[in-house]
Amino acid sequence: MDIQNKNLTFHEARRPWDQWGIRETLGSINARWRNCTPSDIDSVIELNGYFLFIEDKPLDQYVTGVPDGQMRMYQNLLALSDKVTVWFIYGGRDDPQFIYSVRRNEAQEINDPKDIMERISQWGEFVNSKLKGF
Repeated sequence: MDIQNKNLTFHEARRPWDQWGIRETLGSINARWRNCTPSDIDSVIELNGYFLFIEDKPLDQYVTGVPDGQMRMYQNLLALSDKVTVWFIYGGRDDPQFIYSVRRNEAQEINDPKDIMERISQWGEFVNSKLKGF
């Protein structure tokens, strides 16, 4: 573990999960949960009760797919509310190639990397037009 830069490997990050017995506890409730592991969300933006979840993925993962557990998590988040949007941004961190945008009843691929900031602006304007607060 690189403490100075706070970089953890997957196994180092998962270690407390295993040491605390959470997997064993969940597995005793439902056998399917025995393989439950923590998931991470790369970025989330919340404005006026609307959520934009952003997942950065390498370009090759577009073909192989998002890991099953992580995809189920996002599908369940989308099912909770029409105020949830998920973007899968494929390509390098500094070189996005395209976005796959998913809302409750719509999905679209945004192929022009230059469109990313425009899409963020559109999303911000949309949520800004909604009633503020609870």
